[in-house]
Amino acid sequence: MTRRSHAVQDCPVPRSSQLSAYRPAAGLRHATGAPLPPGAPDDADYWAGALFNDPPSAMRALIRARDVLARALRLHTVIPGKPDGHQDRVGPFPVIERAATEVVFGLDDKHLDFRSSVQVEHPECAADSSSAVRPRVTVSTVAQAHNTFGRLYLLPVRVAHPLLLRLLLRRALARTTPNSPTPPGTPPAGPVREENL
Repeated sequence: MTRRSHAVQDCPVPRSSQLSAYRPAAGLRHATGAPLPPGAPDDADYWAGALFNDPPSAMRALIRARDVLARALRLHTVIPGKPDGHQDRVGPFPVIERAATEVVFGLDDKHLDFRSSVQVEHPECAADSSSAVRPRVTVSTVAQAHNTFGRLYLLPVRVAHPLLLRLLLRRALARTTPNSPTPPGTPPAGPVREENL
């Protein structure tokens, strides 16, 4: 395992994140972060695209399987890697707010609501002093279950979500080169826009 992989670690949702105030009573609250490599882009748009706009094939398969179940239960579905041209998205998910330092996206549904954030900041959960002086990227997620099905849905998500986020972050770091203009394998992110769900 590379030194860069070792830098990815779970941490608190940053206090400066728009998600910091969300503390769901019945849900999920998780964050993973890593120091940025020297010369890497330091804007949230870049990292949101690098993480979610070109997911691994295994993750696309998981999302398709989830969509089959969602259609049967009349829940929202998502199409991985095919953003709607009429809506600002990160991967398949609608953007709620986009700024230079943080992109927030998510969905509201009858069983649960979720918000995820990709944020670039100076570290709050650095593992050592060498990474403490470098900017870091943090991916945070909060979810609020509305009913019994939502709580049951989150049981496997609580296990899988941290593993998947760490995998995605390691992959994005490994694919990023110094002064990368756009996320690897993806078009530039959409225009700045706010959207309320």
